[in-house]
Amino acid sequence: MAAPAVTPSLLCQIRDTNYHQLVQVETPRWLTQADRCENKTHSTIVITLAGNIKKADIGSQYLVICNRECQVEDYIAYGQSTQCRNCQRYGHPAALCRESSRSAFCASPHETKEHPCNLTACKKGPAYTHPPIRCANCNTPHKATDPT
Repeated sequence: MAAPAVTPSLLCQIRDTNYHQLVQVETPRWLTQADRCENKTHSTIVITLAGNIKKADIGSQYLVICNRECQVEDYIAYGQSTQCRNCQRYGHPAALCRESSRSAFCASPHETKEHPCNLTACKKGPAYTHPPIRCANCNTPHKATDPT
């Protein structure tokens, strides 16, 4: 006998039965549009829960749905104005970055916190103000984190 097709309403029933401690805020939804899910055996569904619940709070990295272990991932909110603290670009957080590190101070290929400076009076970190300063995004003389 084939496993039942997983639908958002079936997920609600499974959550009510097996995971009653999870409070759902919205109806589950497919991450991919319905017409693109046809003939797929795997896809991602988003379940929005109340509160700041993480995988560790559930006590498992998987939820069992229709006799299958479904991997749980923490949701990371980001948007167009989110600046990555790894590569300094906009549109994604550092947790999802696949690029090489670039300094927010000089655009060189190293993490900002590891910016080398030989001046003894240097106030590293956000207070760093002496040359060379170069933006990793536009290559002009300001920090990549400068809001202006």
